[in-house]
Amino acid sequence: MTVPLEVALAAREMRTRRRTRSGSRWRPWPQIADEIARLGLGRFDPVDLGHAVARLPIEAHPAAPPPAAELARVTESFRRGWAEEFPGVAWPGLEEARRQLRARALP
Repeated sequence: MTVPLEVALAAREMRTRRRTRSGSRWRPWPQIADEIARLGLGRFDPVDLGHAVARLPIEAHPAAPPPAAELARVTESFRRGWAEEFPGVAWPGLEEARRQLRARALP
């Protein structure tokens, strides 16, 4: 059975959301399938849910790194801020600039 995109995204959210006292653990697919059915999204085989989530594009995941275009915009913004805050000082790179600007902003 084909799992709709909406259901696959909900299943991935449920799979990664679980927190326990000892940290985080993956929820078993059968539990997720039962919860999807309780939400009225349909009854799906747990294995099919797992395969559908595995096929989702990584860019849609909340923990995925930002796209290259967005990273370039952030880097350029930091470069402009660096040039204003530290005139004449060479650009140290994005992470070092973030660290130094943060340290400067803290009292």
